[in-house]
Amino acid sequence: MHSPVLTDFRTRDPELARALVAEAYSDSRLRISGSQEGFRFRQARRDLGEVHLDTFHNTLTTQYTMDPLKRLVVCRVLGGTMDIEVGREHRRVGTGKVVLVAPPDSPYRTRVHGAHFELIGVETSLIHRLISPTTRTRRRRGYGA
Repeated sequence: MHSPVLTDFRTRDPELARALVAEAYSDSRLRISGSQEGFRFRQARRDLGEVHLDTFHNTLTTQYTMDPLKRLVVCRVLGGTMDIEVGREHRRVGTGKVVLVAPPDSPYRTRVHGAHFELIGVETSLIHRLISPTTRTRRRRGYGA
């Protein structure tokens, strides 16, 4: 991990938004419903290397078809709704909900309805290191055997 690298990306251009999503998360195909004249997209990121914290805002209904993320991504919906389809499973999540977006190795589709949310992404390599059987555990005096 490293010191936070902060970025703040804003656009009204759907193609620039698609390119950012492809770079930041996974390759994607983007489809927008409604007038593109009113489209606004924002992603602010705090990148720590193996962990990133994002705030994401999108004003229209957009559908993303995504390749596998190759990391765990947990989403907290601050406003709007999001439909997530992984295989044959469909979930609709709304304001106040916290969900794992998709398994790291699964392609998925999501439809975002004017949503505002926070995302935390964690590289699976970090998780594997944290739970590795070779990771030493400390015993505190008075705890454990």
